[in-house]
Amino acid sequence: VRRKGLDLVLCLDTSRSMLVQDLSPDRLTRSKRELRGLLGALGDDRAALLAFSGDVRLVAPLTRDRATLAAFLE
Repeated sequence: VRRKGLDLVLCLDTSRSMLVQDLSPDRLTRSKRELRGLLGALGDDRAALLAFSGDVRLVAPLTRDRATLAAFLE
């Protein structure tokens, strides 16, 4: 079986600058909301989640499991 689709790596800035409230309610909360919306639109594509704040850490490897990605996003 040949599969077609995307492998998408989502990167989330978790530094303290993301707590600035120039977006409602703050940048971090707004970014998480946007990423949840993107996860809902991926279909059968795979996604991974990285977080960075000075250094990068793998939060979730490539997966199609949206529920797990959404849980790690929180």
